[in-house]
Amino acid sequence: MQPAVQTITPELRRWIVAQAEAGCQPEEVVQAMVASGWHEDVAVEALEQLELHEYADHYPAMLSGGMQKRLALARAIVTRPEMVFFDEPTAGLDPLRRNAVFTMIAKYQAVFGFTALVVTHDLVEALVASSTVALLHQGEIC
Repeated sequence: MQPAVQTITPELRRWIVAQAEAGCQPEEVVQAMVASGWHEDVAVEALEQLELHEYADHYPAMLSGGMQKRLALARAIVTRPEMVFFDEPTAGLDPLRRNAVFTMIAKYQAVFGFTALVVTHDLVEALVASSTVALLHQGEIC
C-alpha cells in the first residue's frame, strides 16, 4: 500500500506522477480516491474542474479510459503541483483517443499552470505534442 498523501513532504508534493492505475483502489469510489488525505472540498473542486463530478460515486472500473486518465490528473492536481509526470499516457489507445489525451493534458496544463513531463516511446507523438523534447539514449539525454 502506498503512503498516505499527508506523509509526503511539501517539497515532494511539487512534483507528482499521474498514472491511471497508480494508487487506484477498486473498492473506493472516485471522490474518496481524490480526497485521500485532503479536505473533501478540494476533491469536489478537482472533480468539477475535470468534469468528473457526476461520477463521484462511481468505482474506477465503471469509468471509460479517458475518464480514468482525468481521474489520475484529478488525484494529482489536488496537491497543486508545479510539475506532473505522465508515464506513457497514451499506451494502448487508438489514434483518436491518443489525440484526446494530449489535448486534455494541454488544456489542463494551461488551466492549472503546471509543467507536464510526458514519457513516450512514440517520437512523432512527442514532436507533435511538445514544446520541448529530450531524447534518452543509452541512459543519457541527448
